[in-house]
Amino acid sequence: MDASGPQHPPADHQAWWGRVSGAIIGFMAQGLLGAAIGFALGFLVDLIATHQKRLLGISLLAFSRAMGEGTEPESSRLLGAAFALLGHVGEGEASRARAQGLLSELRVTGALADEAMAAYGRGGAYGFDPAPCAQEALGLCRGNPGTLNSLALMLAECACAGSPPGGTGEGRFLRVGALLGLSEGALRRLLQRVRGRGGALAGRN
Repeated sequence: MDASGPQHPPADHQAWWGRVSGAIIGFMAQGLLGAAIGFALGFLVDLIATHQKRLLGISLLAFSRAMGEGTEPESSRLLGAAFALLGHVGEGEASRARAQGLLSELRVTGALADEAMAAYGRGGAYGFDPAPCAQEALGLCRGNPGTLNSLALMLAECACAGSPPGGTGEGRFLRVGALLGLSEGALRRLLQRVRGRGGALAGRN
């Protein structure tokens, strides 16, 4: 893992997508005035999207710091427990791809990344009991609310990437969140937040 940990998501061409699209659509509909209105509306869309990406980066930073503060075996165990839980709430290739994207954002590579994805596979196996992994993650997080919220966001990302609203993934997410000591209300708000920005950042892998 890169010692510097994850940084805020860098600016890229997607930061202008709303403005460009809005201006083109507006111009086609109402000429120059429509282009100006479309650009302004697109700017708001871009602003919201950029803010959401930054929030995700900050949340992942808390989890990355928790890994860095522990010994190497503890960091490996925390990552393994977390990704087994991700595998439990995730469904299909979209969730798996999101989990791989989270590894990239956490800057976890090489053998440690392979171990994390192997844990993801175990979590998705039939009959997997998430309780022991949730208890291990709780212990390794040392009760830090920032780290627990970070883990909950990662779980929501994978659950939403592969499951429709009200689907199996969301149900498992709520059960795992309860095992982590998080309230149902907070968990449902988190699901709404992730759904509200397009089913997480599934395209950013």
